[in-house]
Amino acid sequence: MVKIIVIALGGLVGLWSGYTVLYEGRLERPTYNVLQKDGKIEIRAYDSFRVAQTRRGEGREELSQGFRVVARYIFGGNEEQKSMSMTVPVIQENQSQGMQVAFVMSEKEKDLPAPSSSAVQLKTIQWGHVASIHFSGYGTQKKFKKYEQRLRSWLNENNQSIAGDAIYAQYNSPSAFPLLRKNEVLLRLTTEKKDDG
Repeated sequence: MVKIIVIALGGLVGLWSGYTVLYEGRLERPTYNVLQKDGKIEIRAYDSFRVAQTRRGEGREELSQGFRVVARYIFGGNEEQKSMSMTVPVIQENQSQGMQVAFVMSEKEKDLPAPSSSAVQLKTIQWGHVASIHFSGYGTQKKFKKYEQRLRSWLNENNQSIAGDAIYAQYNSPSAFPLLRKNEVLLRLTTEKKDDG
């Protein structure tokens, strides 16, 4: 009996993992070139991409509300009542004027429909050079802050200058297998390195 339960659980884990890798792992994402790699850290050059975004206050509930506002736009909350393809990542950026939550828009959508809600804005993003660090599991705010500090320390040691606030990126839905979830902290860089003197 125990053996049957173990086999059944193994099968479920296999299916769960397979879904995460084969479906969520293939979702469209912004394109970039890796310029430098050091373990979990990469320096990237991003191509421009489009987002649907909204601005909220701070806190976990505000983050969830922001997610729902933009998700509504993706799933038909627009003037054409058009559902669009899922992409990754979902982006969170904590700015002085509030938290910004954004979904990356598919390049297959040549003309994005106007949002039904004034809370959603469409924007073209041009990050340029970005430093990233990735981690697995659930993307809690505590974990994001921990990895942000690691990335900032690495950039300081390598004389890289940061431009702007940290960006937190989550690449999976809540239904993804926890150990295979992908999260990143991103920091935009200036074009020049810090002066050592």
